[in-house]
Amino acid sequence: MFYYSLTNALCLIQGQQGGVTHIMISPDGNRLYTGGRKDPEIVCWDMRNTGQVLCTFLRDVQTNQRIYFDLSQSGRYLVSGNHDGNVQIWDTLEPGHEVAGEIIMKPCCAFQAHNDCTNGVSFNHQKSLLATACGQRHFKNFDSDSSDDDDSNSGGVKMEKKHEKPSEFSLKIWSIPCTS
Repeated sequence: MFYYSLTNALCLIQGQQGGVTHIMISPDGNRLYTGGRKDPEIVCWDMRNTGQVLCTFLRDVQTNQRIYFDLSQSGRYLVSGNHDGNVQIWDTLEPGHEVAGEIIMKPCCAFQAHNDCTNGVSFNHQKSLLATACGQRHFKNFDSDSSDDDDSNSGGVKMEKKHEKPSEFSLKIWSIPCTS
């Protein structure tokens, strides 16, 4: 078995808000897309001028789990799931709008794919299809509230169950004709 010795990094790119959990290089090799944990931004970096941010795509990420994104085969369309079950699609060739010195891209399409976190998305490049996956672990949340009426067995702490979001564990296939 032969091992390559990699001793020198070519560059260090920093700027993602959360820990980087997903990266993807565009088909033409000119753009690097990064997404992070509990980070609402997918950042598009210029590979010809490393460290320069070209634009940002905003999504809803409120979880520590990885929420994937994908590029169409041409690199024109970027898709991502969201914490609330929505899916957003951006046309990377459309001009964005400038906010505080950053170029923010607006989605060209958005739809409700699941009732829970859409954490997986993948284009089928041969058939104009999009696969989406949903499912995350939910923990029961309780409020702590002291009261004189509390049961002595609970140590003076009243436990009330908060509203729980229904869990969904599914995979769906969608026809997406505009994203070749």
